[in-house]
Amino acid sequence: MPNLLKFLALSMMSLSLFAQTEGPGKADAKTPQTLAQRTEAMQHKPGLLGLDWDAKAGKVFLEVPMSGNASHTRSDELLYTSSLPHGTGSNDLGLDRGQVSEGRVVRFERNGPKVLLIEPNDHFRSSATDAAEQASVHESFADSVMWGFKVEAEAPDGTVLLDATDFFVRDSRGVVEVLSRLQQGTFHFDASRSAVVPEEIKAFPKNVVVESIVTLASDGPVRGRFVRDVTPDPHDRA
Repeated sequence: MPNLLKFLALSMMSLSLFAQTEGPGKADAKTPQTLAQRTEAMQHKPGLLGLDWDAKAGKVFLEVPMSGNASHTRSDELLYTSSLPHGTGSNDLGLDRGQVSEGRVVRFERNGPKVLLIEPNDHFRSSATDAAEQASVHESFADSVMWGFKVEAEAPDGTVLLDATDFFVRDSRGVVEVLSRLQQGTFHFDASRSAVVPEEIKAFPKNVVVESIVTLASDGPVRGRFVRDVTPDPHDRA
C-alpha cells in the first residue's frame, strides 16, 4: 500500500454534452528519433509522469519511465481514477458534478513498439513463496488491458513518449451506458466535438490530471425527458 500512495495518479476528467452526430477527424504527426526532438516545440509539464502539450496538433503526450530487461519493461504501479468535473443537471440521470470513480491499480508494460496499460487481476493471489505456484495462479486468471499506446519516441534512460490524447478524450465514465440503461436514447462518443482542455493539463510530484470536453452524440431522436429537460439542444425530433 505505501507504494500505491507514492505513485498516486489521478487522470481523465470528462465533461459530457449532448448533440447530434458529425464525422470525427484525426491528425497524424511525424515521429523524430528521440524524445527530446519529439517534444522540443511542446509545452512540458514535469511531474509524476511528464506531460507534453502540443497546442498546434491538440495532442497531449505522456512521458512514462520504464524499467526491466531488454525484452520486457514496465512502469511502477499507479492508481487510476476518472471523474466528472461538470454534471448533467439531472438528479434522475445520477451524473453529478464531482463524481470520482474507484481507484484502479494499473501499470504500463512495453511490448516492442507498443505500450499496454494493464490492470492486474488482484482478486486472485497465491500466498505461496514458490515462484512456479505464483506463476500458475497468474496464468490461470486474466488481467485486463485498459489501453494500448504506440511508442512515439524514447529517451536514453528508457522513458517512453506516448500519445495519450485518445486515452484522455473518451467516455471513461461510461455515460453512454448510463443513458442507454435509463432509456434516454442511443448515444455514442463523438471525437469531432471532443478535446483536451489545455489549461487543465496539470502535473504534480504525486499525481497528474488531464481534463477533457467529451461530447456524446445521439444516433436518433432523444426520447428520454431526463436529457431533454437539461440540455440546450437535444435535437428531439424524428
